[in-house]
Order: sequence, then C-alpha cells, then structure tokens
Amino acid sequence: MPKRIAAAAALIAVLALAGCASEGSSEDASTERSATSAESSPEATNPTTETTEALSAEDQGFLDYVEAERPPATSIGDMPSEDLIALGREACTQISAGVAFEDLRLVDGESPSPGGDYLDTSAIFNGALYNYCPELTPDMGS
Repeated sequence: MPKRIAAAAALIAVLALAGCASEGSSEDASTERSATSAESSPEATNPTTETTEALSAEDQGFLDYVEAERPPATSIGDMPSEDLIALGREACTQISAGVAFEDLRLVDGESPSPGGDYLDTSAIFNGALYNYCPELTPDMGS
C-alpha cells in the first residue's frame, strides 16, 4: 500500500509539473498570437486611423463643430475630413480677403434653405471662425 501511495504521489507531482509547463507555453503562444494578430489587423495599417491621430486639436475641434451643426439634409455628410478642413481654411482666407460674410459660398452646388441661408456653408464657416480664425469673428457688441 505505501508503494501505491508513493507512486500515486509521484504521478500527481509529474502531472502537476507537466501542467504548469504547458500553461506557460500556451500563455506564450497566446501572447504571440495576439501580437501577430495586432500586427496584421486592418486597424494597425489603416490610413484613416493614422490620419485621425495626426489631426491637430484645431482640426478636430473644427470637424466636431461641423458634425454637430450641419443640417440633417446636407451635401457635406459624406465629404472626407481633409476636404472639410480645406473648406474651413478657405473660409478664413476668403473673409481675410474681404469677402462679405453673406456672400461666402464654400460648397459647390449648395442651394439656400427656405430662409435663404446656406446651411452647409454656415456650419463650415462658423466652425472655421471658432477653430482657425477667431480673430475674424465680427464684433457684435456687448
């Protein structure tokens, strides 16, 4: 009987050690698989992700403003961020050059709303004023 207990204890010890060794291997393999998956995932090489990370605080603030303020029926909904940013900077350039606020047109083919306003242009222009050229904001008096 003592030999059986000793043999059983030895077998349990061997199995426990083998189990610990294989746990470490599977963890290492799992970590390796995760690292490999991350390297080959679309997010790791997605140019949109890289572009988003490269945006300045000004650009991000501008895009957030335009997103929040553009009308539901808009012609700029699918416009790439780079194009919106270029239009925002163009708004500052035009106003600096003397174009009157009411004459500013930024979006090709935009029609006025029933009230006569160019809502896409307004969203872009106001976002530009807040983020790119606040010095051009008209003084409305206090």
